[in-house]
Amino acid sequence: MEDEEYNNTVKLAQAIMPALVWKSAKDELCPVDSHRASVAFLCAITAAIENKYPHWNEAFFSSFNSYFAESYAAFESARRRIGDDNPLDAEFMKAVKYLFEPQDLHYSTCPVSTIFTEVWGRGFVGHKYADIDTGVVCHIRRSILEHGEKSYSQLPPYLQQSIDIVAKYVPEMLRQVIET
Repeated sequence: MEDEEYNNTVKLAQAIMPALVWKSAKDELCPVDSHRASVAFLCAITAAIENKYPHWNEAFFSSFNSYFAESYAAFESARRRIGDDNPLDAEFMKAVKYLFEPQDLHYSTCPVSTIFTEVWGRGFVGHKYADIDTGVVCHIRRSILEHGEKSYSQLPPYLQQSIDIVAKYVPEMLRQVIET
């Protein structure tokens, strides 16, 4: 990606993540663990692409490396298989790829990390997404929801439409991740 295109993708991802969280999870319980949250949102995006929920086997959550790798592989496979028939906008997909592509983040304590997991866990403008630091489930912080609502309102309609499509799948994916 050229520098300007990359910078635009980063800026778009910074707007899409809180907007997607606001639109889809404002009233939902979410995992405190950023890696589980990332899998829920990534699987919701994959479900939106394929118009069906993924099926997990019992061993799916045995280790983060395996469940994230499987989730990301399913996302990439769906993205390639669907191609031009993808109901989600191409710019949205670039931003999503940026947020969820496995990164070698030298400062991360996890062997596999993503921009999404780092932002969820470390915070945005000084705020983590989770409203608590301990426990298994949480709600999203009010400051994040306010920022997400503002971000959503400032996005063009074609990106709002992609967020709306994905938002339908997020609550179920969050429930599945929490229950597993």
